[in-house]
Amino acid sequence: MTKYEIGRQIGNRKVITTSGEQVGQLYDLEMETNGKLNSLIVLPDANAKANLPKDDKGRFVIPYSMVNAIGQYIVIKG
Repeated sequence: MTKYEIGRQIGNRKVITTSGEQVGQLYDLEMETNGKLNSLIVLPDANAKANLPKDDKGRFVIPYSMVNAIGQYIVIKG
């Protein structure tokens, strides 16, 4: 149950870089069956210039290892 609580708590948060660049809005989380968080799926902002991997639908796939902080915003290294 805990893994679903995480999704509710951070759902729809804005994602920004440590330099303040807006990346987009959290869309989904990719998790392993044991609950380990692998990556964030982010809908890119129209003006996003981040050089991040994308899935086949054009959404950013951000490895969890890039997450610096989660608060009012999700802050990623970059």
